Amino acid sequence: MQWSKDFIYADVFAPFGIDFDVRENDYVVHRADSSLVKIGGNAQAISGKSFVHHTSFLYKFVDWKMALLRMPTKVPKYREGRRHTDFVCAMSDLGVTSIDAFTLSFESVIRSRFNVVDTFDLHSDDAVIKFRAALGGESTTSRRVTQVVPVAALTDDKNI
Repeated sequence: MQWSKDFIYADVFAPFGIDFDVRENDYVVHRADSSLVKIGGNAQAISGKSFVHHTSFLYKFVDWKMALLRMPTKVPKYREGRRHTDFVCAMSDLGVTSIDAFTLSFESVIRSRFNVVDTFDLHSDDAVIKFRAALGGESTTSRRVTQVVPVAALTDDKNI
């Protein structure tokens, strides 16, 4: 988790003035009052020479729905007994102006560190349009799917 903060996410969130960090396997940010709030969940799978790291960041949510969540049995220490609405924070509440702005920042950082190959571009994808409309009506009606290609896949040297 620390590697993803240091190598990717700290730089992704920096343009928004967000102090991104990792605590007890959670992605968190430091608020002005020095409290830590969770902004996303993640999962990892490691197998042989491969790994997948999946993150779901919260861009926007409805407070009353979040308040319906029960306190989990296993909680991180930094939660300090806070309710979900006090412990979890949406990126939109921290100054991330849009999903597109976040995506552009993320893509810029990823492209600066990996050889990224655009595999295809979908226009008027109904699922994407509906998803973005539900999150506030983002105007973009297309998405680009990218694939991170390992350096070894681009060379004859399989020892990389």
